[in-house]
Amino acid sequence: MERVGIIDIGTHSVLYLLAQCNEDGIIECPDQALRSVRLGHNMMRTGHIAQDRIAEVARVVKTFAASANQDGASRCIAVGTQVFRTAKNSQEALDIIEQTSGISVDVLTPEDEALWSSQGALYGRDQSDRAVVADIGGGSTEIIAVKPDTPPAPISHSIGAVVLTECFLQHNPPTGEEIEAGFQTIRSFHDEHTIHLLSSADKLVCVGGTITTLAALHLKLSQYDSSRVDGAILTLEQIQAQFDQLRTLNLDQRRTYMKLDPERAGIILAGTMILLEVIRSGHFKSVLVSDRGLRFGIALRTFQMT
Repeated sequence: MERVGIIDIGTHSVLYLLAQCNEDGIIECPDQALRSVRLGHNMMRTGHIAQDRIAEVARVVKTFAASANQDGASRCIAVGTQVFRTAKNSQEALDIIEQTSGISVDVLTPEDEALWSSQGALYGRDQSDRAVVADIGGGSTEIIAVKPDTPPAPISHSIGAVVLTECFLQHNPPTGEEIEAGFQTIRSFHDEHTIHLLSSADKLVCVGGTITTLAALHLKLSQYDSSRVDGAILTLEQIQAQFDQLRTLNLDQRRTYMKLDPERAGIILAGTMILLEVIRSGHFKSVLVSDRGLRFGIALRTFQMT
């Protein structure tokens, strides 16, 4: 049974997945991990990925690649997303990561990121109706319409939780004016095409650290449990209530409250704002949480190519 290590390098986090395809053709995931390295920190101001962030990501990729090798993976595949598509020193960062870890990073196009994120999010679920998948990342948000027997229709918006935080949410906690300005910016990305795509779906599925963190908080988990988070359903009212509580807390208070992933405390408000606008634009009453997403989609792509 072949095993493959998948590394997803995002604007905020580096995620790892050990995947294998069993005899029945079903993808299994014996191990997964996450490191919040904030690769895109301050990039909106400087246009560059900071050298210390590059070095940290390179170390994390090297560690994950070693884990994959120890776990019997025949190869390790790394993909990069929006942070590499926009940074002025992207090639330098990619070269350092490869020199340090021995792993070459494949920078995905927005279309490929959207496609494989949606494939991963929906794997193993009922796909008989029309769904829309929202992947809220640090540097971008992908919205993908998925209909039976129809190729996925993706839209990529260059607004993510890190970008929104650094552009608008400057105070601690953010002011009402900052939050409203952020909401207005998110709405500006929701053009007629985006709204039509969202409103024509029967259900909304969401992936990414924002929604899995909100689900874990809602479930009051003492430690993260993907088996409980994956498939959970959060209503608009529950998400709004969480946002209303989180916006009153300063950063240290949010870190304490979010003890499962305190490093996400700095961007959770912005991620939740994007999620709320996606839900409202599509007139959804709830969202289905997926703990799979891009890493799982790349595993699917890999085994299909084998």
